[in-house]
Amino acid sequence: MAEAGYPATHLSGIDYSPGAVKLAQSIAVTREHAVAFSTSDFLQDDPPLLPHMQASSEGVWDLVLDKGTFDAIALGVKDEHGKSPAAQYPGRIDKILKPGGYFLITSCNFTEEELKEHFATSATRLVYQ
Repeated sequence: MAEAGYPATHLSGIDYSPGAVKLAQSIAVTREHAVAFSTSDFLQDDPPLLPHMQASSEGVWDLVLDKGTFDAIALGVKDEHGKSPAAQYPGRIDKILKPGGYFLITSCNFTEEELKEHFATSATRLVYQ
């Protein structure tokens, strides 16, 4: 996104894998992009805010991009009640996304209809477009 002209200071990358974050940081440094990166468990922790952001109960992110995260979480082990960790994910997206913001997901494990069923529900503010 930085190479497409978006200000790097307004971009953030998170992953639960320290190795993935380290790799992304090294690529950004090589390309001279000052993107913020952090290691975070998205299901447990809110992504760190960027310096220009203020906390809001309605979400702070204009765009949340998922490139395989939901797929990976959906493969997780169910808890003792048979609930998949993926069940929390749509609500977490809803919590951090600004009203009118965009959630863009790339999935190789779910069809378009299945993604709509997971994300565009009465429990979230997410709308399929």
